[in-house]
Amino acid sequence: MRKITALLWVALLLSPLFLASCRNTKQQAIDYNNKIVDLQSKIVKGMLDFSSTFDSKDTALMEKKYGELLAVIDTSIKETRAMEPFDGTSEFRDAAINLFTFYQDITKKEYKEIVEIFKKSQIQQADVDRIDKLNQDISKREKVLDDQFMVVQEGFAKKYGIPLVDNELQKQIDNM
Repeated sequence: MRKITALLWVALLLSPLFLASCRNTKQQAIDYNNKIVDLQSKIVKGMLDFSSTFDSKDTALMEKKYGELLAVIDTSIKETRAMEPFDGTSEFRDAAINLFTFYQDITKKEYKEIVEIFKKSQIQQADVDRIDKLNQDISKREKVLDDQFMVVQEGFAKKYGIPLVDNELQKQIDNM
């Protein structure tokens, strides 16, 4: 009888610890959300820094900011992929990876093409039109992924009772 009583006491004492380790808290959900948002914000800041070089037509600066942007995106993707699923689901993390991978793709393709256009000694109207077309195509494709990301993030926030606030950097990039 003493062994059973001792086992019950041990089980009762350890059960809160076990339950606490299995269950994610609201603060953990906030931290998880903030980690993803911080990585996204770094990418958006890099995009803003890169796009700000267009007016200067300084191609050396453009290439520098392009390289920095690509490095930030690569690092953000790696850090996001290294994140564990939250509460047994990776939906939020995966939505972020999809969005960040899109940013990586457009940086390697469309943004690289824009840099090459600016390197030309004479920029023609066809080049300007091409840049406009690239920007329109990027915006259209980004909207789909950004909307998907927002739906998943809002679901995550609702599930864990965390408030979301507007990201000022995202507003800036939307106005580009």
